[in-house]
Amino acid sequence: MLFAFVSLVACSHATTNRNQNNLPEFSWDHISTWCFPCFAALPLTDEQVAWFNKFDMVDQCCSGLQLYPNGSYVPNVIETSFNVSQQLKAAKASTFFSPYIGMELGQSWYEPQQQFNTDPQHSHQWLRFANGTAVTCSPDQPYVCGLLQRAQNFSKVYDWRADGMIDYFVNNITGPFFRSNSVDGVFFDDIYTICEFVSGGAKLGWFNKDDGITFCAAAIQALQATADAGRAAGKLPIFSLKGDESNESAYNSTKYSQVLEQHGGMAYFEYWAGWPGQPRNENQLNLAIQLGQAGVPMQMHSTPDICRKNFTDWPLAMFLIAANNHSYFSVGEGWNAGLTQSLWLDAYDKPLGAPKGPATKTADHVWVRDFEHVTVYLDMGDCNKTSITFHS
Repeated sequence: MLFAFVSLVACSHATTNRNQNNLPEFSWDHISTWCFPCFAALPLTDEQVAWFNKFDMVDQCCSGLQLYPNGSYVPNVIETSFNVSQQLKAAKASTFFSPYIGMELGQSWYEPQQQFNTDPQHSHQWLRFANGTAVTCSPDQPYVCGLLQRAQNFSKVYDWRADGMIDYFVNNITGPFFRSNSVDGVFFDDIYTICEFVSGGAKLGWFNKDDGITFCAAAIQALQATADAGRAAGKLPIFSLKGDESNESAYNSTKYSQVLEQHGGMAYFEYWAGWPGQPRNENQLNLAIQLGQAGVPMQMHSTPDICRKNFTDWPLAMFLIAANNHSYFSVGEGWNAGLTQSLWLDAYDKPLGAPKGPATKTADHVWVRDFEHVTVYLDMGDCNKTSITFHS
């Protein structure tokens, strides 16, 4: 818990997390950026390559769903990820590329996940309801499916408590990426739903009452093992957070952030600053400040219409208040295969400069921070009062 008045250690003197390695390029000369593109067709066009390479980092998004929207198995997705990385790096060698693995529940477009779903030898590792029925991502269980409501392949869901499950995930699901020379990290999406699903399901009677606690503890162990394996392989694991939850979900976010602080990895804040018309509260900002002070690298992804139409100053100001060494910002319009999925803001082309000092909370919900070329004023109580002033 952070106290009411919090100062962010000046980024130029920030703690470096000893667990980190293979970090992307970073400079205070400009706002560091990343993009989260979906690919509808491959190979990428020259226009796509040039656009994505404008950003400091590229995280591949939902490749399987974009290639085969009906949810059918996608062949050679691992190889496809390598090919995308190689195509981008051929044009810009410094591009930092991370393929995508869905962590909501079970997702099945990667070859090892397909084996997990179909091979009876893994049946003891499938998550099951209290009545013994295997949990599947299927059209008749839309809540269970999460984002895969269109899937027809009846994906199984990992039971992290089962013998050999964590080892299979680390060695077989993530292993091809960690062992590859083509990628720099691995992006693990929606890890915050891992605990929430079973904990909530236990309250609804879907699982035995103790399942939520034991399942969540095992899921945290899986993330720790994944972070350790990534670090040992010289890769950067990227774990998604929301950071604004309450009650038991806030407890889960605390556990996730401890994995990052103690085992390494980058934090990805999904829905940074909120949804259109629903700005975030300060819990998310406080967690980002905490992780930044601990030397954890961060990505923030937002949409342009949270406060009002095309008012990107709100999420960008919130980012600049929390930004530390190796912090990267992205704003885009939904999850699609077009170039608008990751926008290029005018602010990216302007000089930023190193911070002159810590970000200061000057009043309830109000934060101020000065950089060499920029002054940031953030009002968490009224996003319309937020401003980013460039001095040169």
